[in-house]
Amino acid sequence: MKKKLYYAHSLITYASDKEKNELEVIKKIFPDYEIVNPEKISYTGMNDCLVRVRSCTILVYSEYKQHIGKGVYLEIQEALSAGIPIFYVNNYNISEFGSLQITNQNDWKVKFATTLLGREVQQYDG
Repeated sequence: MKKKLYYAHSLITYASDKEKNELEVIKKIFPDYEIVNPEKISYTGMNDCLVRVRSCTILVYSEYKQHIGKGVYLEIQEALSAGIPIFYVNNYNISEFGSLQITNQNDWKVKFATTLLGREVQQYDG
């Protein structure tokens, strides 16, 4: 059975070229993982997503407009509390997660928080 990877990303990017490109990078860098993409699954609320995060071995997230919304923030927090490794995908790079910083508690969709990154792990040359 394949290990599972949770792909945390903004609802705004669901079914977009950005999502398609990020999934391509994730598949190339983590070929042995089944990707759990909330855009492709049925859920009734954020708690369903958090349960799925806990069922995965790693979490890979992306930003939208250099920020994350509250949903991605909560998914990252869930992974942190479960000791699940977290990575960031941007263009053709995968980096280690560093930390979270809330920037605007009133903007749940786009600019709720920012993340600080660790070292770059791998680059995919498309």
